[in-house]
Amino acid sequence: MICAVDRACDSEDLLRWADWFARQYQATLKIVHVIPAYDETSQNCGELELARYLLKVSRSDFQRLMTKAGVEKELLLRGGNIAGRLAETARQQNADLLIVGRGHVQKVLGRLRTVLLGIIRESPCPVISV
Repeated sequence: MICAVDRACDSEDLLRWADWFARQYQATLKIVHVIPAYDETSQNCGELELARYLLKVSRSDFQRLMTKAGVEKELLLRGGNIAGRLAETARQQNADLLIVGRGHVQKVLGRLRTVLLGIIRESPCPVISV
């Protein structure tokens, strides 16, 4: 299983739920975050420097979030189109399930929630929205 997280305020709850769910099925869980501003295929020196910075900040932020949630899992950081990179990561990891946050209707939609339809459409495995 993989769990896609963004910087939304409810990501901590999502991580806890995904960890609990994976334990119920004795499944491996990996955490994935996609950074849209980071192009993994670029060879441009300026973009590579930006990528190093974005990866460093994201790794630190999400490690802190995972520690706060009490979840110790592998963190995969990807860059590019959110739906496409999540689908590619699910294929690479042979994921049987992709877990994403749904959020709340009354909240301003976060980046991950705005692309939920694309994530569902492109995913090579079932998607559960929590």
